[in-house]
Amino acid sequence: MKPFKFFIFCFSFLTLSLFSNVKQYTLQTSGSSNWILPASAITTLFDGNSPQIAINNAGEGVAIWNSGGNIYSSYTTNNGLTWSIPHNFVAGTDFPNIVLNNAGQAIAVYNNDIQYSTDSGHTWTSAISFPVAPAQPIKIAINDNGVAIVAWEDSLNKLRICFSSDGGQNWDFSVGQIATLTSSNFNVAINNYWQAIVSYTEATIPKVFYRDKDANTATTTLGDPSVGPYGVWCSLNNNNQAVAIWIDSVTNIKTRNSTDGGLNWNLSINTLGNSNTISQPPEIAINNLGQTIAIWKDSATANTVSKYSSDGGASWSISPQAVIDSTTTHNLALNNANTAIILGYDGSQLSASSSTNGGQSWSSNTVLSTTTDENQQIAINNQGRAIAVWHDTSL
Repeated sequence: MKPFKFFIFCFSFLTLSLFSNVKQYTLQTSGSSNWILPASAITTLFDGNSPQIAINNAGEGVAIWNSGGNIYSSYTTNNGLTWSIPHNFVAGTDFPNIVLNNAGQAIAVYNNDIQYSTDSGHTWTSAISFPVAPAQPIKIAINDNGVAIVAWEDSLNKLRICFSSDGGQNWDFSVGQIATLTSSNFNVAINNYWQAIVSYTEATIPKVFYRDKDANTATTTLGDPSVGPYGVWCSLNNNNQAVAIWIDSVTNIKTRNSTDGGLNWNLSINTLGNSNTISQPPEIAINNLGQTIAIWKDSATANTVSKYSSDGGASWSISPQAVIDSTTTHNLALNNANTAIILGYDGSQLSASSSTNGGQSWSSNTVLSTTTDENQQIAINNQGRAIAVWHDTSL
């Protein structure tokens, strides 16, 4: 097996840092488009794959990845400038994911297990097992009150969900199955008022499932049949605004919005553009100001392009903006100060572009790595500190 590693890259308007397991770099920048290559300080290297990252407003962050048949995590307390020695959860190679809220509650999911932390990933409890084992990557979201939702697909393509009201200490598995999936890609979101949504595709139809603290539920059909393996992407803010995005049967990019947290959805469906591929999902994010950004791979140029909305997804900017050229994968992060970052991988290099006005304009691209693959992720807090993780293939 060829060894490999992954990097963590921390961005703000003042400081950048880069970390590969316990390999760390520090960078300085004077602005969002002035990115300087690091000077390295190499210590021990671990191999790593499928990295995920979460960061909160206190500058605490947790990364999780699989490596050599084990699941590892590492935490930072200073916006990614330094990182802890990796913690070995357990033997396993599948589906790591992680969330962290502003109260320091973290939840890690992987294989058939859930673990929680009350100290931002410094220490972890014993694992709790899923009642029905996941067969695909697990999705998880948590709010600042410690209410969390986990969604997973089992071996029979059933989409199942569970909830925790105490930061992952106890779980309610009673909701169980909510759909039979056409696509193995689905997404979850939850806000601070205990409204949760799950977006997915069933019998090629894009749908959203809603549940609130009073156990009210609703399932909404969003629109025309979708195409491809990437289902529906969703996002939800703390002002009862929700948005969803999908690719329809003729590869048009469609969006729909809600003003009551996802219980009901606007009858109007917006068409943002056209995608020339069904192999890459569109993404969407909404913040507490109602600023919304959508990204997808454009049919004419094969570039990652974006549109923005300033009214919670009800209406959109006219023309798509090209952000990153010729991407094969991309990732989007948006905070409540209208700072956004897009990562894009073009098959040979990983690049980043940032916006300080909610997607109205974007910086020039900065190349982060030329020795990587399609494994990358980005997270940003409300102070404008972001951490990107990716799998490095140079070893």
